[in-house]
Amino acid sequence: EVDLYAVVPDARSIAVAPFLDLDTASNNSQFAQSFVAAAQTDLAQFGPARVTALADHSWPGAGTIDTIRALTNKARTRTMLMGTVRRVDQKLSISLHLVEGSSGETLLQRRFFLDDVATSPNELARLVASELSAILDGDRRTQATKLDPALQNQTANEYIQAGQSFAHHRSKADRNHALSV
Repeated sequence: EVDLYAVVPDARSIAVAPFLDLDTASNNSQFAQSFVAAAQTDLAQFGPARVTALADHSWPGAGTIDTIRALTNKARTRTMLMGTVRRVDQKLSISLHLVEGSSGETLLQRRFFLDDVATSPNELARLVASELSAILDGDRRTQATKLDPALQNQTANEYIQAGQSFAHHRSKADRNHALSV
């Protein structure tokens, strides 16, 4: 008998890597753990979701697709959130990068400037909870279509999907064929 929970990651799950503190050039596990606690609470209003912090020693500080795949498999999560923090004047600059664990595809890339450094993990979680929930709920293109009125145009949406499909073809013959069409 196979335990599916041990094999299949939760669809609404995020592994959060320690944030890289650009001021000290070191991992900031405390910021990541504070963000995880706040995000778990904020995402709960949109339905069940699992947010887990990766141990500092398991994160090498750079996310190759193989590293991301291995860590999300180990954590049994569908996605991984990586980020950086840096003080800029009296504000905290935070960059987020959410990727699909199996493919490495970018699902979200955002940058924030927050005023209160002490409460920034909580504020950040509040700011991104609905967007993270929408991404975790399903296909990113479907979510984008619902959020962006420009993508509600069927013809525009077909061109975008064709372009995304083309971008995934890596062979020279495929590109030559696309250019000749």
